[in-house]
Amino acid sequence: KSQAQAQPDKRGTDEQPLVVKTLPAEKSETDHAHEAEEKAAKARETSAKERLDTDLVNYTGKLADYTLGLFVATVALVVATVATLLIGVFQLKHMRREFIAAHRPRMKVREFNHIADGGNAIRWTLSNVGGSKAIIRGVRATTRLTKADDDLPAPDYSRCEEITTMTAFEPGNLDEQVTLRLPANWGYDSARWLYVFGYVAYGDELGNGFQTAFIRRHDWPRGRFVPVNDPDYEHED
Repeated sequence: KSQAQAQPDKRGTDEQPLVVKTLPAEKSETDHAHEAEEKAAKARETSAKERLDTDLVNYTGKLADYTLGLFVATVALVVATVATLLIGVFQLKHMRREFIAAHRPRMKVREFNHIADGGNAIRWTLSNVGGSKAIIRGVRATTRLTKADDDLPAPDYSRCEEITTMTAFEPGNLDEQVTLRLPANWGYDSARWLYVFGYVAYGDELGNGFQTAFIRRHDWPRGRFVPVNDPDYEHED
């Protein structure tokens, strides 16, 4: 037999390609210098970025502090404004109360007289002695005949009748006279006493209400009406 055939050399083929290793060329001093400059530039850039980030963080922190300070100042301003308004409202209410106390209307009744004007009647005078207009809400009165020296019962205004159509009374104006007709059985009788009583309901221009209640007894011997000391009938707001 013949000797075994030698295997072919496959180097440089697709099965065993050649590998060429390229060794880097030796760097010159210029290359080293350029490389060092690039590293230095990159280091400077990194340092600048870090400083910028630090400044941004500091600025953001200060901005937050300023914003918080502005918020606190705004809240303080709002609180101060509200407090000022509340104080102003309180002062206005206080001034209003003082004004009402000093200048409120005040209705008085006086000069009760018996008259004979187409029949027996009682006439008296209304006056506003206060410092502002009185808004009249009602002037009502009635009479009562009792036995002499009998105690007066509690006031009963259910029989009172409206005796004026007046709606307002300026202070300092001329007095207003009102008239109440006497009962048909009225007459001189020393065993009975005649009372006239009622009230004046009024208010001021701010809506506050007041009342003046009154009572008078006819004094037969003197022929005139006299005050009666009875706080249930005679009082003033």
